[in-house]
Amino acid sequence: MVTAAIIPRMLGPADYGNFIFLIFIFTQIAGFITVGNNYLITGLAENSGDHGIKRFYINLMGISFFMFFVFLAIISLLRIENIIFPDQALKYIWMTFFLLLCVTSSQILAGMSDVYALTVKGEIVNTLSNFVAMLFLLFIYWSNWQSLTAVFAFRYSVVLFLIVGLVFLLKKKNIPIYPVKKNSIFETKTYLSRYLAYSAPLFAYSIIALAVSFLQRWLLQIYGGSMQQGYFGISNQISAFIIIFSSALSPLLLREFSLAMGNNDMQKIADQFQRFIPMFYSMAAYFCVFIMFQIQIIVLLFGGRNFGDAVVPAAIMSFYPLFYTTNNIVYSVFYSTRNTMLLGKIGSFIMLGMLPIVFVLLAPEKYLGLNLGANGLAIVMVLTTFLAYNVYLWVSTRILSISFKGLFFHQFYVVAIFGILALISINISNKIFSNLYASFFLSGTLYTIATFVLIALFPPIFRMSIYEIGRHIKC
Repeated sequence: MVTAAIIPRMLGPADYGNFIFLIFIFTQIAGFITVGNNYLITGLAENSGDHGIKRFYINLMGISFFMFFVFLAIISLLRIENIIFPDQALKYIWMTFFLLLCVTSSQILAGMSDVYALTVKGEIVNTLSNFVAMLFLLFIYWSNWQSLTAVFAFRYSVVLFLIVGLVFLLKKKNIPIYPVKKNSIFETKTYLSRYLAYSAPLFAYSIIALAVSFLQRWLLQIYGGSMQQGYFGISNQISAFIIIFSSALSPLLLREFSLAMGNNDMQKIADQFQRFIPMFYSMAAYFCVFIMFQIQIIVLLFGGRNFGDAVVPAAIMSFYPLFYTTNNIVYSVFYSTRNTMLLGKIGSFIMLGMLPIVFVLLAPEKYLGLNLGANGLAIVMVLTTFLAYNVYLWVSTRILSISFKGLFFHQFYVVAIFGILALISINISNKIFSNLYASFFLSGTLYTIATFVLIALFPPIFRMSIYEIGRHIKC
């Protein structure tokens, strides 16, 4: 959170928008390239002595990134980089490319450390790298070296420290990272066929997701500019902050759900689904609704006064985690019942169907658009996620032979209830304190107390009692 608050203040809306735009686009491309990343981890988990799979996967990633490198080199030589990356300096485009190359390398190394039971030590290295980088960021901030180059220097310091630490950790345990022995043609073909079989079901969906995500941010950059990109960027950061807290119990709850799936007990899966969906949604709603009503101070905390125009898109994006968090369970139903192709088709259809709406909301009036900038993209993100979530939810209820109606209406009355609690808490705190921060803290305390009272009196809202919530927190 400290990092998320310092960087926007260092750069201001325009430079922060440029930074967020480049990082987002390159992250999407890197995500597409590494779409089969779990293939390496799964293969090593099944056979930790299979060092050939490491060489195959690293070679594959090397070829993919080299092709991306050639693409960037061509557009650089032709001087057309501003067509694809509007208003972006060439040096920052290349800095982003090499940063994402380093990040991908660190993810591969982190995956290896998990497979070889070095997770705890790997997390220690990660914590140390973040701590050292945080000191560096504070030094940058207080020394007044506040530029986009400085922010990239900070990001490089994090990932390079992590890479060096993980390499040292693996080498110390005599675990080969890139085996010297070459794979035979037969072995390479075998690895390739397995990789394609693993990645193929969602490959088309990944291409569409990449294209649509790129077009959304590209249109915002073209028609809204770097300032609007910055306003949306800070809104997205706040949304990500909510997701961290609202999904804190997700691994523990999903573990129980996965046990039922592992036993292929469809009745138990259906029961767990009806229990966990409202629970996850309610936990997310607890955070989202309060943040939405207090969005002015949240934006001030994250970005400072220069981001005042980000209040509206941030308020809209505060609803995004409602559906993002709960989708983890919904996706599990598709994966466990081997309906990944259906999952991809639904997602692709919704994203493509939203493209005309994206254009209308972002385009200027001369193109018959509404020119809503960051507000428009925030509406698109929330609407897309809402539609996708409810379609996935409806299909899941058909697969599990349970009612959709109750789960659907639960989404609305829970938000309304939390909204009432938030408004009452905020009004009481504003009458007691005139100080913005003191009022914020008191309203959060009153809101939380009221929520626990609500759970005690009406457990069906969470589908879990106070005792059960406490038990999960202790776990």
